[in-house]
Amino acid sequence: MVRQIASLIGAALAVTLLALLPQLSMRGAHAQDFPTRPLRFIVPFVAGGGLDLTARLIAPGMAQSLGKQVVIDNRPGAGGAIGLEMAARATPDGHTFVMISASHVIQAVLGMGNFDFFRDLAPVSEVISTPYVFVSTPVMPVRSIKELVAHARANPGKLNYGSAGNGTLQHLSMELFLQAMNLQAQHVPYKGVAGALPDLFAGRTHIMQSSLSALAPHVRAKTLTALAITSRERNPALPDLPTLIEAGVPGYDVTQWQGVMITAGTPAGITARLHRDIARSAKLPDIATHFANDGSTVVASTPANYKSALDAERKKWGAVIQRANIKAN
Repeated sequence: MVRQIASLIGAALAVTLLALLPQLSMRGAHAQDFPTRPLRFIVPFVAGGGLDLTARLIAPGMAQSLGKQVVIDNRPGAGGAIGLEMAARATPDGHTFVMISASHVIQAVLGMGNFDFFRDLAPVSEVISTPYVFVSTPVMPVRSIKELVAHARANPGKLNYGSAGNGTLQHLSMELFLQAMNLQAQHVPYKGVAGALPDLFAGRTHIMQSSLSALAPHVRAKTLTALAITSRERNPALPDLPTLIEAGVPGYDVTQWQGVMITAGTPAGITARLHRDIARSAKLPDIATHFANDGSTVVASTPANYKSALDAERKKWGAVIQRANIKAN
């Protein structure tokens, strides 16, 4: 009786394996044969911006490794949501992927877009990470984070800060600082960093955080006062500038990272292949030097590590949004 049962179980397993063999073979063939046509690299903003530049820097190296053309497809609109949704709705065969930034995680937490960012897109690789610079107007008598905190506490209700808009990383990164130091300041949103700078120069706004590439020239020209860098480590572009952690804000770590996502359901072998080609391209000497000159660090993380980073970002910004009661526009 036992032998008959064992025989029946063995037969059932054999039938199941035979049924699965075509599927397993097909999956292997998809990964082995990839790519079969030119690849579409969506950039959810107009040409010439930071995400577009990063995509165009790594695309040639990817094309060389993959043996197929990598076509940059700029799809601006709705803060990037249009381009991301196109990638989310694409066929999950690895031939369409999208460049994103840290701000898109914040938008996802705020519920922006007509798709589920964390369900419909999958991580491929964080490509680069760029810190923010925390600056103040020279009109204000502060030259350090410690002096800023003392000034804010001595002048309650009088501090304000500019950002590139509601729900942007500049907005949330400053809220994270204010919450950590138990300070109050009024948010003044603008349409982009360029719109925020004139009021900061003139002292109509007091403090701001933004990318090193955008603010470093003004820091060197002394039209803005640099107080700290937002990453965990100091940056070679401004080596004398302390981190916010060094300045007394425990655990503070904010960077404007950029990465690549792909349609959820893409075979893992294809995603791994794309990660390898992205990493290889980003680490080419000329490309890595270009990033370094902008104050950026090549990360080139694996899909698993990138997923962990995305989960951490989701948790961090979700807590900030909830505590500050920030709503999408």
